[in-house]
Amino acid sequence: FLIYQKSTPAFLNKISTDLEVLGKHRTTFSSNFPLDGAKIDILGENSLLSLRSTVSKGEVVLSDNFSITDISSSLTFDNETGFEKSFMTLKLNKVPMKFDVQTTIDKKQVKSTNLHSMSIFSDREIEKIYPPFSGKVKGKGDFLINLKLSSFLQGYQEIRPQLSINSSLKNL
Repeated sequence: FLIYQKSTPAFLNKISTDLEVLGKHRTTFSSNFPLDGAKIDILGENSLLSLRSTVSKGEVVLSDNFSITDISSSLTFDNETGFEKSFMTLKLNKVPMKFDVQTTIDKKQVKSTNLHSMSIFSDREIEKIYPPFSGKVKGKGDFLINLKLSSFLQGYQEIRPQLSINSSLKNL
C-alpha cells in the first residue's frame, strides 16, 4: 500500500510501506484520455475520469499508538466537478469521527478536496487521539477539523495538503 506521494511530506512516504491495510473496497470507474506518445495523463485537460468507490470494515494500522479502524466511505468523483455526496466515517485510535468529502473553491479561485468534520471530543478522547496530551487536558470541546487536498480536477494544479484544527476546548 502506498500513500499518494507527489505532495506528501517525506515521513508519510517512508511509513507508507510499513502500513497494514485491511477491509473491503469496491470501485467502478470510467475514463477517457488521449494517448499522446509516451505520455499518459488521466487528469489532463482532454481527459475524463469518473468513479464511485465504497470502503467497508477498513483498517489502517501504523503502530501500537496509531490506528484508523472501522473505516467506511462512499465517494463519488468526476474530474470536471469533483467530489459530490461523499463521506467517510472512521475511528482514529478508537475515537469515532465522520467527515464530509467535497470539492470547494476558495477566495483565490483555488479548488481543493476537503475532508471536513465537526465533532465534540472529551479529554479522554483527545488523549487517545494524541497521547502526548495525556494528563494535560480536562473538559470537552467542539472541534472543527479540515483536511485540504488537491482537487484532482482537470486543469487545476496540485496543492500541498493542509490540516486545520479549531476548537472551543475549555477547562485546560
